[in-house]
Amino acid sequence: EAGAGILGGCCGTDPSYIRALTTYTKGIPVKQRESGACRYLTSERRTLSFGLRDRLIIIGERINPTGKKKLQEQLREGNLDLVLDFAGEQEACGAGILDINMGMSGIDEKERMVQAVSEVSAITDLPLSVDSSHVDVIEAALRRYPGRALINSVSLESGKAEKLLPLAKKYGAMFILLPLSDAGLPKDQEEKTAIIEEIVSRALEAGLRTEDIVVDGLVATVGANPGAALDTLETIRYCRERGLASVCGLSNISFGLPERGFV
Repeated sequence: EAGAGILGGCCGTDPSYIRALTTYTKGIPVKQRESGACRYLTSERRTLSFGLRDRLIIIGERINPTGKKKLQEQLREGNLDLVLDFAGEQEACGAGILDINMGMSGIDEKERMVQAVSEVSAITDLPLSVDSSHVDVIEAALRRYPGRALINSVSLESGKAEKLLPLAKKYGAMFILLPLSDAGLPKDQEEKTAIIEEIVSRALEAGLRTEDIVVDGLVATVGANPGAALDTLETIRYCRERGLASVCGLSNISFGLPERGFV
């Protein structure tokens, strides 16, 4: 009556108890609860829930060797000290999710990714985003990760959707939908919307839900395209009306501009 959906026993419970429990509860309907279309990511020790009306959640993306020579040197040595420092610093600064990217030359990316996921999970309660261009690296991380991860990302490039959507379903992951195809950046809002709808359709066919999808607004720099910010806002508006969560790389808007910190 309180709303339990599963009843059972613990160690020391004998078959007669389970039999009596079954007899007593036979025919009692299980109460169905509305989820409220919430989205959930989890770490080993924490659940992060968010809906379309909730506050902004920051994804920390510093754990990425691109342009970081010291981090690259440590990763080649198998040293994750800087990775763990970045994780702690970003959590202290208010990040709600941590992105892990080990993409660089000269290392076994899969080995480093699994190592990083394991060690970062041990020092933070924040859910992780698994970021790689290689499907096998993402699957290795999902298999090891003790929670519900965010896949970064699924696009229409080179058969990525066909390979990654079944993995999202298999490992119960949420994923970022990146509206790109082999043709590159969408030439206009109409093409971007078409790519979003195509990937959403494939995800639903694979057994996923709209609540499992976070659409990337695809921020471009206003230095090269004065309408870039408006395009991103239009994508976010479309997603909101469509019932889809959205995300965007905020710093991309200011590439090439002076005083980027202020922008």
